[in-house]
Amino acid sequence: MRAKSTAGFTLIELMISITLVAAIAAGMLSAMRGGLLTLERVQSHIQESRAALGLDQMIRNQIGGVLPVIGDCTNEGQAVKSPLFRGNAGGMLMVTSYSMTEGARGYPRVVEYSLLPNGDGTGRLVADEVLFPSPATTLNFCAAPNLMRPMGPAARSMVLAPRLTSARISYREWDPATRLGGAWFPEWIKPNLPYAIRIEMEPGGSITVPLHVTRDYLEFYADRK
Repeated sequence: MRAKSTAGFTLIELMISITLVAAIAAGMLSAMRGGLLTLERVQSHIQESRAALGLDQMIRNQIGGVLPVIGDCTNEGQAVKSPLFRGNAGGMLMVTSYSMTEGARGYPRVVEYSLLPNGDGTGRLVADEVLFPSPATTLNFCAAPNLMRPMGPAARSMVLAPRLTSARISYREWDPATRLGGAWFPEWIKPNLPYAIRIEMEPGGSITVPLHVTRDYLEFYADRK
């Protein structure tokens, strides 16, 4: 008499099957996790790029909106008229029609860009701005024709770049012979506006803004009192 054959899996075969399924599931979960992390990094990079592009455009709008304004200053106790634009490698002060907080709306602003240390070997680019309703408002921070005081607590500050390994600001002169840009300088105290302004940041690259202003500080205009 022939013995009956039994169909099914042995315990060893079942354990091997469970182990294989677990290994495949673990591999799939690992691949999914890696894909999600990559997607998160890509989205973060896209957001940072969009923020950098937005910041770049705001800086261009603010510097490009510079106004050739004469303000009231004091020199040895005497009131004098002085162009409200000064700059060096670590900062600059100007009057502009564009606000970082309100855009191209409302009154012009007195804006001061400053490169400040963080204390850990890095630096940050900060913009402070106050309303500019009249030239008399410059007396609060203008000590002399070539000396500008900090704006103080009344200014509205915005950190434009929080961690920079290096940064500097330079100014390009206007070449009257070619009517184009000439040499670059680390400081600007001339009685007119520069041809262009460049902010170099690492990381972040370079931002160069030409100033499309033809009005000269030294010219007399009928509307200037």
